[in-house]
Amino acid sequence: MRGLHYEKWDADRLSGIPGYDSHIVHALVDEDGNILSGIFEHRLGEGLPTKKTGHVIRSCGGWSFNWKDANRAADTEIFTMGFNRAKAMSRKAAAAGEPIAGYVGGAKTVNFPRNMPVQVFTDRKVCKEYLHVFGGELLPRVPHYLTGGDVGLEEWHLDYLSEHTPPPEQVGKCNHNALTAHGVVVGTKALMHMHTYYRNLSEMTFAIQGGAGKVGRCIVAELRRHGVSNIVIADTNKDNIASLVKEHDCIRVVPPEKIHTGYADVFMPCAILGSITEQVAHEMSACMICGCENDPLSTPQVGEILHRRYIAYASHYFINGGGLMTIIGVPVLGMSYEAVTNEMISKIGNRLAIIYRESERTNTPASVVADAMVDVCVAKLSLPE
Repeated sequence: MRGLHYEKWDADRLSGIPGYDSHIVHALVDEDGNILSGIFEHRLGEGLPTKKTGHVIRSCGGWSFNWKDANRAADTEIFTMGFNRAKAMSRKAAAAGEPIAGYVGGAKTVNFPRNMPVQVFTDRKVCKEYLHVFGGELLPRVPHYLTGGDVGLEEWHLDYLSEHTPPPEQVGKCNHNALTAHGVVVGTKALMHMHTYYRNLSEMTFAIQGGAGKVGRCIVAELRRHGVSNIVIADTNKDNIASLVKEHDCIRVVPPEKIHTGYADVFMPCAILGSITEQVAHEMSACMICGCENDPLSTPQVGEILHRRYIAYASHYFINGGGLMTIIGVPVLGMSYEAVTNEMISKIGNRLAIIYRESERTNTPASVVADAMVDVCVAKLSLPE
């Protein structure tokens, strides 16, 4: 794949774009000056040395490799999305607590699908050529950044990328979906004890939006291990739904537009960004919202509506942090999956309980309390270089 080169974009080029917050974008650009992919860095931490070689990681965030949902978006929209997602990763790292908070900042790799050859997404040979350029040309320019799996990025992508990236420690290869789901259920159980009269998850009904996706499926499996039998899901992928229902015959399937309105104790958003709009918040039938979706609240006002309606909201920075904890814990710190579970993910419930109590004490939306908590730590991080 010829003609691609590296450019570093800073405030001179980015400051007028909505969402910009002193980000640096490390861009892979074609001969016509079009950006194809960019590493969006929001903040840098003090750094964590990898256990294997001592290579220092200061920022972390997955690579959003999806294209079908974004191929009509203009570059400005993609930039705004990248800014927001990188900032969210800074907040998620802050929410993770020790040993991540303060030592790792937030970043995100984002594609600009309209500028990319469609064969990158449809032809494995062309995709490998692109990964080779990305790993050899772009990642070495940001040696302190750790990337990992995200929407659209498969295991073979990461395997190939790690083989062509110097050093391979910049690619976080690990199975984080199951531990993300485990963290969501840990947080849900903690809120259940705080907010309801239920004593066991098995007594509750769950509505999972995007329930047939990678993490959604893991959440279903985790709930089933806790004896839950009342599960409703909605998803746009019919094949994934069919295989999930075959695996768990207790599941009921409803249209995506109805998933939040039917009776359920817990609503679990695991799909697209901003799925809980003000209208959805007003229509919500559940008493708790706990999911793996990033940025599920479409506006700050949504958090206020949920608070007024006494619907407990688990901030996504905290409840779905198991994936980040795993990507840092296993490849970087050399921890076992069991150690990550016991030493980091197990604390998610306690942090959500602190947010819940403070929200109740001050009559403040939980989303506002959560933002304030993480932003204290984010403010201490360094600006990208």
